[in-house]
Amino acid sequence: MSKFKVIAIDGTAASGKGTLAKALAKKLGYLHLDTGSIYRAATVHIIKQGINPYDEEAVVSSVKSAIIEAKPSNNETEIYLNGENLSRSNQLRTSKISNTVPIISKYTQLREQVRKIQKSIANTNNVVMEGRDVTTVVFPDAFVKFFITASLDIRSERRMKDLQKSGEDITFEAVKNSIKKRDYDDEHRDHSPLVCPKDAIIIDNGKNTIEESVTQMLVTIKAKLDSNNLTK
Repeated sequence: MSKFKVIAIDGTAASGKGTLAKALAKKLGYLHLDTGSIYRAATVHIIKQGINPYDEEAVVSSVKSAIIEAKPSNNETEIYLNGENLSRSNQLRTSKISNTVPIISKYTQLREQVRKIQKSIANTNNVVMEGRDVTTVVFPDAFVKFFITASLDIRSERRMKDLQKSGEDITFEAVKNSIKKRDYDDEHRDHSPLVCPKDAIIIDNGKNTIEESVTQMLVTIKAKLDSNNLTK
């Protein structure tokens, strides 16, 4: 059994998982990993290589030849693709990447590759890990699990602002339709569909401020630590 603790966070697209995970990791002094960034890096790779995202065999083969790394940096994790730091550019968060990620992330062999990266980080760090299926498949025995939600309109507004910051000219309706499709794809895919585990704590990040949500999460973690006579 690993001496390191995993705080696993899942939830709907654009619900604020990343913002909460970063803030929580900073409060705890844990490493933060957005597993979605690994899938996004894989998507950047296949697009650069001109691979059809619907060609599963070609996608898996191409990504296997890529070097995708997650490196700790100032209590966060930066994602590298073939030596290039993607976390310091806007390549991971474009609408094209967001719309393509759900297509390739359902491929079983690709998910297995990503899980190896996730587990290797958790074996050497206390980590706040957020992303699809971390609470159900990757770390079903995580120290604490959270499931983040927010209304579709709130999530669409947040995603639109993020895209606008990246210089994209996009309408609210276009973003809303994209997230609605992402929700459907996440919930209905054959492998690791989006579900809320029975033992996860649900956080409504639409009704709460960031501070309120983080405080609620910290209270839960502290209670678990106290009940197990552990320190963070």
